[in-house]
Amino acid sequence: MNQKLISRRGNIFRIAVIFVGVLIVVLLSAIGYLVASSNDYFAFKDKNTPPDLPYDCQFSSDQNECAKDPSYTWIQKEGIGLRVWVAECIKGENCSHASTPYFNKDEQALLYTYVGESDATILLKKFHKQPTEPVESVISEINREIPFLIADGAACTLEELEKSDTFTRYLLKPTEETAQKWKNKTKNTEYLPRIPCGTNAVYYLETREDHPSIVLLFMLGQAPPPFDASSVEIIEGDH
Repeated sequence: MNQKLISRRGNIFRIAVIFVGVLIVVLLSAIGYLVASSNDYFAFKDKNTPPDLPYDCQFSSDQNECAKDPSYTWIQKEGIGLRVWVAECIKGENCSHASTPYFNKDEQALLYTYVGESDATILLKKFHKQPTEPVESVISEINREIPFLIADGAACTLEELEKSDTFTRYLLKPTEETAQKWKNKTKNTEYLPRIPCGTNAVYYLETREDHPSIVLLFMLGQAPPPFDASSVEIIEGDH
């Protein structure tokens, strides 16, 4: 009786060991699959693929239908030490700008031109500073090269918008003295005054942890810009 009980317990133990072994194998396989899948996912992202939707379909009322016959396609451009996906028109009569965004070495910027206009619009501009200098050191250069961002007589600083392990984003804002001056200057006007620092359109400055000498200024406007701001890569050194 005791021997049968011992034998039965031994069988139960062996079955339990086999079951646990199988369970461990299954769990390891599942973990391996998830890890492999996540690696594939991030590898896919690292290839800097274009956005899922064509440029014009991003603000279409029927995105799926638009994607079947878009007016734009995405192409990758390189210049001034940067790489980015930009929207290229493939149906001229349906396009809102006259040129595919292009890099200009002299201006250190990504530019494009609206239909009917001769002056180029800045989409993205690269500034330089010393690695140990604060990002505020580029404000005077912004004032000199993009004067419409800072009103005459305005003193500006930067406010941190977002920070991660790899980048920090900032917004131009007036100093307290400038804010008070503009408040006193415009409180009796009937018109909406221009803001002293920055613009009503969407823009921000960005620094990257691995390139401390570079400051990027994104000018996104009020409509979806014809480039993928999230795809911007710094592909050369700090120059």
